[in-house]
Amino acid sequence: MPITIACRCGQKLNVKDELAGKRVKCPKCGAALSIPGSDPSVAGSARGDARAAPASKAAHRRQDDAFDEIGLILRGEGEAECPSCRSAVPKNAVLCVNCGYNFQSGQRIQTLGKSQADPEPRTAEVKTKSEVDKMIEFAEDELEKEPVKQDLGYGSRSSAWVITLIMIAIFGVVLAGGMAFFNHVEGEAATKAREKAAKSR
Repeated sequence: MPITIACRCGQKLNVKDELAGKRVKCPKCGAALSIPGSDPSVAGSARGDARAAPASKAAHRRQDDAFDEIGLILRGEGEAECPSCRSAVPKNAVLCVNCGYNFQSGQRIQTLGKSQADPEPRTAEVKTKSEVDKMIEFAEDELEKEPVKQDLGYGSRSSAWVITLIMIAIFGVVLAGGMAFFNHVEGEAATKAREKAAKSR
């Protein structure tokens, strides 16, 4: 017969009587809930005899899968839950290895790595500037110190004409060189053709 329990957040859960005396996690708020013990007759019938053990194991696997789907975590008898990150820890643990919570002092210690259970900081932190932001600020500061006083000639009309004339001259030299090369090749081919014709006569 299912056991009905209520969480402090108002969520009501119906759990199997096989979980009597164990702890589960509330799917709504994540609080650890203790399942009250049932009467001995129910506990005895839930255990069953040795012949029903294989069927009972399969039922437990299906039950565990169902609890995983709704977010309930079954804790063993030797386990407790960290109040800070809600991960499983041994009952006699002094520190939570996941988030650094000290069970004796009630404070979290600084850990080297980022906790998987607490990926985002809970308090507002000042974000550091990216490298791009730093480069933009540097450029703005430099422009304030030494503003650009004149166009350095890249956009003036006279320099545009000079660059155009230079490009035309370069194109003319390349064109003349190409034509001379092809004339030379054609001249050699014509000479060889005349020599062959003379030898064949």
